[in-house]
Amino acid sequence: MKVKCLNNSSKKTKEMIRKEFANLLAEKKEFNKVTVTELVKNIGITRGSFYSHYDSLDEVAKEFQNEALDVLREDINSISDIEYFLDKINLFLKENNNLYSSVLKTNDAMIFMERLNKLANAKLVEILSSKYTYKNLALDVSVFVDGIVNLYIKYFRGEIDFNLDEINDYSKKLFKTIFKAKDLS
Repeated sequence: MKVKCLNNSSKKTKEMIRKEFANLLAEKKEFNKVTVTELVKNIGITRGSFYSHYDSLDEVAKEFQNEALDVLREDINSISDIEYFLDKINLFLKENNNLYSSVLKTNDAMIFMERLNKLANAKLVEILSSKYTYKNLALDVSVFVDGIVNLYIKYFRGEIDFNLDEINDYSKKLFKTIFKAKDLS
């Protein structure tokens, strides 16, 4: 990002850019159909103003992803309880529902979900391996996380009729079912 010291006007401009970017993603459904020209026209700023804040639309998208993952990382670093961990992810997604409903409807959103998947996989393996060790632990966690992340993708794309709380409750039940045989309840 080019602007280092953000005054109130710069913060407002960045927020307008981010909001319109999310709106255009929701409308166009694909990242490559969003243009800087259309974005700046819709919010009434110049291209120069956009480029004084961002180098490209890719940078706006990456900023959304990094911001979300940073918040999740901070929140989950000290977590050692699986249900609490799942609740934290669910709460974060609920608090940012409108944004992610727009951003994750695009075909290009898979990069973010892959990064969320890796974060969740690593944390669950960390929590579980401190108490249990068996050959297929990482594989079991991967299958579980892949399935849950896929449910979140379908939710944000409007492909399933479940809400975030229902997905979270199901995730906890599924976790207990999968890992019950390992005596992890």
